[in-house]
Amino acid sequence: MPQVVTVRKGDTLWSISRRYGVSVHQLEQWNGLTDQSVLQIGQSIIVGWVRAAAKATAKPTPSLLSSRSGGTDAEAGAAVLGLQVAMYAEQFIGAPYAWGGESAASGFDCSGLVQFAFAHFGIALGRTSYDQFHAGTAVERAQLAPGDLVFFDTYGPGASHVGIYVGNGRFVHAASGGVRTSNLDDAYWSAHYIGARRVVPG
Repeated sequence: MPQVVTVRKGDTLWSISRRYGVSVHQLEQWNGLTDQSVLQIGQSIIVGWVRAAAKATAKPTPSLLSSRSGGTDAEAGAAVLGLQVAMYAEQFIGAPYAWGGESAASGFDCSGLVQFAFAHFGIALGRTSYDQFHAGTAVERAQLAPGDLVFFDTYGPGASHVGIYVGNGRFVHAASGGVRTSNLDDAYWSAHYIGARRVVPG
């Protein structure tokens, strides 16, 4: 399973590569980054791989992927892909909000960001949050994993807003102030949360 760390103030791909004994090229490949990518504080980064414990009785190690760990190879692959989608979406933090926007250049709306991030990995989703609410399979809040879609009834009834879960209770989304991360436990988002869907195949 992937070994995941959180970007700290002052971190660069080079400093992270030195800290964990891997190459910058490996970090770029594992995380869908380029030499032009700018890391964000709090961003999740894959820095290597650890072998799952052989014994079922072994004490589990908490991680962003704990809700999908210990499954089949397909499930493990889906967990990695979900994390990569989430981290890719985080690269657009700070991009402006634009109603109907579908790119970093023009800005994103909530469902545009989701569609754009998943399309980068070959996963086609509907254009609106209402379409996306009917994709994939339902996920309980306690079982959320990176890459899952989280939905809210904000300006309208039903799934009028959507974001991508990134782990540790946070999700990335295009809000009125631009692309940012928020916490599901914040009073506003908790009150308007209506469900989640898993759209990564696995």
